Amino acid sequence: MSRKRIVGCDNGHFGIKVYAGLEHKHSITSRCRIGGSSQTEFGSSGQDSAEMIFSTENELYTTGSLQSEVTTFADYPLSPINRVLVNSCLHQADFTQSSEFRNLDLVLGLPYAQYYSKKHKSGRNEDLISGMENNILIPVTNVSSDLRQFKIESCMTVPEGMAAWFSYIVKEEYSNGKVKPVFDELKGQQTTVFIDIGGGTTEVVTVADKMIQKDYSGTISQGSHRITEDLRRYIYEQTDVNSISERKIHQSLATKRIVINGQTLDLTQAIKSFQNKLVHKINSFTDSLLRDIKGDIDAKILVGGTSIDLQEELMQWQGVTLSEDPLYENAKGMYLFKKYLA
Repeated sequence: MSRKRIVGCDNGHFGIKVYAGLEHKHSITSRCRIGGSSQTEFGSSGQDSAEMIFSTENELYTTGSLQSEVTTFADYPLSPINRVLVNSCLHQADFTQSSEFRNLDLVLGLPYAQYYSKKHKSGRNEDLISGMENNILIPVTNVSSDLRQFKIESCMTVPEGMAAWFSYIVKEEYSNGKVKPVFDELKGQQTTVFIDIGGGTTEVVTVADKMIQKDYSGTISQGSHRITEDLRRYIYEQTDVNSISERKIHQSLATKRIVINGQTLDLTQAIKSFQNKLVHKINSFTDSLLRDIKGDIDAKILVGGTSIDLQEELMQWQGVTLSEDPLYENAKGMYLFKKYLA
C-alpha cells in the first residue's frame, strides 16, 4: 500500500483550498446542493464551473451547481455539505490523479475563536475539532467519474492563525533534486500580526514568542460575504428581480457589471463603495485590538482570498504586507506544520 500523502485543507464557508506541496494546489467556491444534477453539461466554462455528483451516507449531492445550499450555518464544519465540497476540491485537483495520492492525510483548520474553548481542560474546542475530523473521514464517492478514487485515511486540525505563521516562517525549496524546508529564524522571533480576511469573518491573530497572543487576537463578523450581500441588495433595488444565483453574483463582482433581461447595469461605483465600507470596519477593529502593542509589532501580514480582491484599499494601511500566496497561505501552513513540525 502506498504511503499517505499530506494535504493541507482550508475548508471555508465560501471556498475550499487544498495544498500538497510545491505546484500542488487547487481551490473551488463552496457551491453544493442536495440531490443529483439538474442540468445537461455542454462543456465547462471555467474553474469549478461543471457539476460533479457525489454520494455519501446514501444521499446524493451536486457541487458546482447554479443554485446552492447556504453554507453560512454554524454547523457547516460538521455537515455532509462541507465533507462533499472538500472531496470535490480534491477530485478536481490535478495532483490527486497521480497514484502517489491514493491515501491522504488531511490537515484541517479552524478560526482562532472556534479552535480554542475554555469549556475543555485542554483549552481546545474538542467537540468541534473531533466532530469536524470524524465528519471528513466519512466516505464520499464521486459518482461522476470512473477513475480510481483516493481515500482520506486520517486527519488533524490546527488553528488557522498558527497555520499562517508556519507558512510565513517555513518555505520549501528544491535542492539537488529534492524538496527541503528552509526555516526563517528571524521571522520566527518576530511579533507578527496576521489579518485573514475570509468570506464570513476577518480574523486577526498576533503571534509572539512562537505562541498566539490571545489578548491581541480576535474575530469580527465582516468578510467578502458583506460585499456580495450589499451588492445583491443594490441590484434588487435597481432592477425588478428578487433572486440571483451565487455564481452570477460572483461573476458580477469580477466584471463589475450585470446583465438582466438584456439590460446592462454598471456596478463599478457600487462595488467600490461596498469594498471601502468593509475595509473601514476591518481597519477600525484591528486598530482597537492592537492599540496597546503597536510599538511591539514587527510585521502585519494580509492573508485570505479577499485580501487579493481588496489589495488596492488594504495596502494604504501603514505597515501591512500582502503574503506571498494569500489564497493558499492557511492550507500551505497546515501542510507544512504536519510535514515538519508536528
